[in-house]
Amino acid sequence: MIRVLVEGYLRRENGQLLEAHSTVTAVIQDGFILLVDTSSKEYRNKLIDNLNNAEINAEDVDAVVLTHSHEDHTANLDLFPNAEVMMHPLEASDISYSPVHDNEEIFPGIRILHTPGHTAGSVSVFVENEHCIIAGDAIPTESNILKNLPPGINIDRDLAMASMHRILSMADCVIPGHGNLINLRV
Repeated sequence: MIRVLVEGYLRRENGQLLEAHSTVTAVIQDGFILLVDTSSKEYRNKLIDNLNNAEINAEDVDAVVLTHSHEDHTANLDLFPNAEVMMHPLEASDISYSPVHDNEEIFPGIRILHTPGHTAGSVSVFVENEHCIIAGDAIPTESNILKNLPPGINIDRDLAMASMHRILSMADCVIPGHGNLINLRV
C-alpha cells in the first residue's frame, strides 16, 4: 500500500523559489514500513499528525529513502530513530546513510531508480506491484509533466529530462516531490 502522508508544496514568485516542503510517502508492504523523504521542519507537526492518523509509530519505520539531500526532503529524519536511511552515494551530505544504486531492490518488489538531473544523486522509488514511482524532485510537480519541463533547479537539463521520461515510461502513477499522487493511465 502506498500512502501520501504529507502533500508537498512549492511556492514561486517571479521565477524565484520562496518556499519548499517535500511530499512524504509511506509504503507499507509485507510487514515493513518504508518512508520516502521526511519534508521540512515547517511541516514537522503535519507529518507527526498524519503518522498518528495512519497509525504509524515513528519508531516502527524500518527505512527512509531520501530522494536527495536537500533540507526540504530531509529535515525530519530525526523522527525515525530506528530506520535505516538510504541515499545515493553521489549526494553530498553529512547524513549517515546506506548507499543505494540504480535498479537495486531494497525490499521485495521495491526498487531504487537513479534519476539524476535535479542533483547528481537523485533517486526515485519504484513500487512494482502498483506500477507507481515516488519521484522526488526528478518530477517536482504535476506541472513539470504537463509542460514537459525539467525541475527548475537542476544540474543538467538534458539529464533531468531523460530521468523524467524514464519515470513516465515505466509508471502508471507518479508521486512528485511536491504534490499528490498523479494517475498517468486514466
